[in-house]
Amino acid sequence: MKKLILVMNLMFCLSFGSPALANNIETLIKELGRESKAKDASKDLAEIGKPAVPALIQALEGKNKYQKRYAARSIREMGQTGSDAIPALEKLLKDRDVPTREYAVEALGNMLLQAEHVLPMLKKATKDKNKDVAEKANRSIQKIQTALTDKKCLADIIKSRLNATGKRCTSLVLEEESPNQYKGVAEFEDGLKTQVVVKVSGSKVQHSFGGELKTNVEKADISSSESASKEVKETKSSESKAISQENEIILLMSKIKQLEETAQSQRQIIERLNGELAESRKKLADIAKNVQIVRVDDSTEKTKKSMYDSNPQVAGVMYSTLPGYEYTTIGRAFNTYFANPKWEFKVAENGAKSVEFSGRLKGLFSYWEKGDMVIVKFALSHNSKSFELWSIELPPKEVLYGLLSNGLNLRSSDWEDRETIEDLLNKIYAIQ
Repeated sequence: MKKLILVMNLMFCLSFGSPALANNIETLIKELGRESKAKDASKDLAEIGKPAVPALIQALEGKNKYQKRYAARSIREMGQTGSDAIPALEKLLKDRDVPTREYAVEALGNMLLQAEHVLPMLKKATKDKNKDVAEKANRSIQKIQTALTDKKCLADIIKSRLNATGKRCTSLVLEEESPNQYKGVAEFEDGLKTQVVVKVSGSKVQHSFGGELKTNVEKADISSSESASKEVKETKSSESKAISQENEIILLMSKIKQLEETAQSQRQIIERLNGELAESRKKLADIAKNVQIVRVDDSTEKTKKSMYDSNPQVAGVMYSTLPGYEYTTIGRAFNTYFANPKWEFKVAENGAKSVEFSGRLKGLFSYWEKGDMVIVKFALSHNSKSFELWSIELPPKEVLYGLLSNGLNLRSSDWEDRETIEDLLNKIYAIQ
């Protein structure tokens, strides 16, 4: 009922002069500033349409929070009709009021004919600190990009551009020739027809024109209607051929440009992959240089000399003794107690050096086939002339439970505890 009354009021205003319409718009603009009446006023102004746009732009640029918010809502509702408000809507994207920014991005999303101008604004809005504003900006971008694949929307955009230059286009029908490529014929008010080629690339809509589709037949004495008809046919055929060749050139140039861009992109990818490959090879070489794995038997002096020659860091640890256990070397004690002993010299990324021993439990605990690996780390000094026992890494809990049941006082939660380490060392050196 209210809508019917508004329509009647508009008809009255239009019939009896613009002052009444202006007063009605002015009243509704004031009501935008009152929260209780703002929504209804916003809807009424949207239904008024184009005549209300100048007043709405003033409201968008004003200081009243509710006027700005609901003026943006009116522009959103009237859609393309409110395109004159685009500059004011762009300023609102920085407004403090979140709902105002939301209405602004939604209104910009309806400006399909100005897609190329509006999309950069919306892209900036996708970085808004409010996630709802950013999400609605993304939706508006998707809406416009979807519309740019619609033939009717593209035709409207091209017609709008032509009309803006003063050359009025009365009709333009496009047909999709290939993905993102369209071809059609535009007809102008002076009766001339021109072939149009449209290309959509992302947010950009490019268009070009072929020759005019008109028949240039000189008015001369024609002996018969048959000769005149033949001349017209030849002229049309010649013009059609010229247009076809021109369009083919346009499409080929576009294809060449796309291939050049693709080739450039692939060259960049290959260069990046070659760089990563070289970097990986260098890292592999560094690792191979700094990590040496040796298996040892320190039973003879010959073996000892060989070890010092091949790996002085490992030999320095193996042929030394621990305080309180001076009666045998570390290497002999550990190699005797553990199965499959293995010694490694390592250099960490921060430059720290260490010798790492690993071996499996044997003897009393030999019935564990898996998961019984013990790792002992010796930290070397900067010049590798001295070292200290750094850590002992024990087997998993299920193995430790078996160790506990056999009288060894070890817990996985306190394996760095000094008493625990000493317990294990006593076990190792007890069988020497």
